[in-house]
Amino acid sequence: MSAVPKKRASALIFCILFILVSAAAAVAAVIYAPPPPLEPDNTPPTDVFLPPEVTDTPEPPVETPVGTPAPPADSAREIAESFLSGMSRDEKLWQLFFITPEQLTGYSAVTEAGTSTQTSLAARPVGGLIYFSHNIKTAQQVQTMLSKVQDYSSAGLFLGVDEEGGAVARVTGNDRLEIPPVDPAGNIGATGDTNIAELGGKQIGKALFNLGFNLDFAPVADVLVDPNNKVIGNRSFGGDPRLVADMVEFFIRGLHNQGVAAAVKHFPGLGSVTADPHDSSADCARTLDELRDMEFVPFQRAIDAGAEVIMISHASMSAIDQMGAPAALSGPVIDLLRSELGFDGVIITDSLSMAAVTRKYSPGDAAVAAISAGADMLLMPADLQKSFNALKAAVESGQISESRIDESVLRILTAKVRLGLIGNL
Repeated sequence: MSAVPKKRASALIFCILFILVSAAAAVAAVIYAPPPPLEPDNTPPTDVFLPPEVTDTPEPPVETPVGTPAPPADSAREIAESFLSGMSRDEKLWQLFFITPEQLTGYSAVTEAGTSTQTSLAARPVGGLIYFSHNIKTAQQVQTMLSKVQDYSSAGLFLGVDEEGGAVARVTGNDRLEIPPVDPAGNIGATGDTNIAELGGKQIGKALFNLGFNLDFAPVADVLVDPNNKVIGNRSFGGDPRLVADMVEFFIRGLHNQGVAAAVKHFPGLGSVTADPHDSSADCARTLDELRDMEFVPFQRAIDAGAEVIMISHASMSAIDQMGAPAALSGPVIDLLRSELGFDGVIITDSLSMAAVTRKYSPGDAAVAAISAGADMLLMPADLQKSFNALKAAVESGQISESRIDESVLRILTAKVRLGLIGNL
């Protein structure tokens, strides 16, 4: 063979081999090439909590009431029942009294709680103490006095004061305490703004709580039936029962928000009477239907708002009790509050030192009549020891059953548990 054909054959063979090697390399590149990179997965894992997006308008803060949170009603009653079971008869009877520190100690003006207070309270373990302007000098003095007297009590003390705003004020508007005043209820009611009523309750509640008080004898729930009435006047929120009910409800909310209990007054209402029970007998001539349409309305709202205490007036209610007894000593009047309005809290008399009581009843007779009628606490009896002795004699003779005393003391203790005055036993 010639040289040229040999060269051509060699070139052909080389081309064929080159084609085969290139094809094999291409196949290998396909088989062994790494997979293409994956796009990142931005879906969050299901077990990771993502907080909600923050918006420009934050949620309003939840307002938390001051003071110890109240236990549930059933739990409070159980704690109270346990406490009651360990009390002597005398201890139970003393719980029915709500008195001044002067009545407790025998001193003319009490501004501190020392050894005499401690000794007196051990001998007479009353349920509550009410303070007036002459007991209040400075903030530090009041705080120390109330803290000590509370420490001396074996069953917790209601520490109360008349603080309505307006003219009836012991704390707000007191220059020595540098606490601003609160408008009279009549001025607040005239605005028609329940927010102002609630703010007034909060302002009073905060001032009282900071000093050591736990109960305010307020608000006034009397409807001003007679606009010329001078007994209540602008202490009432007004003459419209629904307006008064609204104001009472929101004032109570304000007190409760600050950890202070409300003692609503003066059931069934003094807005139509012409005589002042402080000075003489006073009669309310309103019919039961009229009372239901007007006077009862704010008290029902107060009950629904969680009022712990309701004060009964000393006006006689001739349409309800033909015997003419002052309301606080009248079984038919108190029965209405219990059965018709459904109030199962603490019922306290107005001051038993008022002329509407003292002109007709001895201190002992008044105390026995009030408890027999269904009242739970006796405010400022004309003679403390005589009142206690009469009650004790009535129980010992069977005139008043011990179960009747237990019924009232249980209400008192339950309210104290809910205020944090008696702990879990």
